[in-house]
Amino acid sequence: MSFMTNIIKQVTTMIDQDVSIRRSLTRGFVNIRALAIFIQKRLSDTTSLDAIISAIRRYDLSNEFKEVTKKRYEILAKAKLSSRTNLCSLIVKKEKEVQEVISQCYTIFDFSKGEVFRVIEAHQSIAIVMDDTYLNKNLGELSLMYNSEMSLSGVFAVVNSEIALNNIDIKNAILCETEHILILNEKDLIPTLNILAHIRSWDSEKKKQSYSTAEEDSARAVRG
Repeated sequence: MSFMTNIIKQVTTMIDQDVSIRRSLTRGFVNIRALAIFIQKRLSDTTSLDAIISAIRRYDLSNEFKEVTKKRYEILAKAKLSSRTNLCSLIVKKEKEVQEVISQCYTIFDFSKGEVFRVIEAHQSIAIVMDDTYLNKNLGELSLMYNSEMSLSGVFAVVNSEIALNNIDIKNAILCETEHILILNEKDLIPTLNILAHIRSWDSEKKKQSYSTAEEDSARAVRG
């Protein structure tokens, strides 16, 4: 393997594993030289800076990849949000007796009144999320509701990445065709809402820029 090929492989691996760098490259927010200096310190100070810059520029960010990523953020920005607090979560063994108890619980909770009783089945256990009436678990729930006609392929990966970048732990998640439900620590609800609000602000700013560009194009057409 040549020296340059090895540098390209190392830089590509580092970018692939760092969602914040990949996200910023996709949007064109990154100063390539500054990023190269950052990567150089992670690899070795003896690695050629020019070689790293060249490797970054060769990183595969095709127009199709950029458009798919942009579309996922646009879908997330348009999602309707709903949150609630005072929830708790229990982890129980996946046994016959537990199944019978869970079946009986469905008759206790009144979903028409907004009461929560969610069952998440894993391979060896069952997670139950419900209203915090007797236990003090301090959990909250955030629902993201999408347009039913949209494809949500890759959208949850964006949600998870953005939240993880801010050191917020998703305790449980329920994914439906038109809705993502996140179970979080109650204290993390507001920070998570702020993250999503920030994404909305990107989308709004992009629309303003598109509108301004359209106005400029129209003005040039009239003058022309």
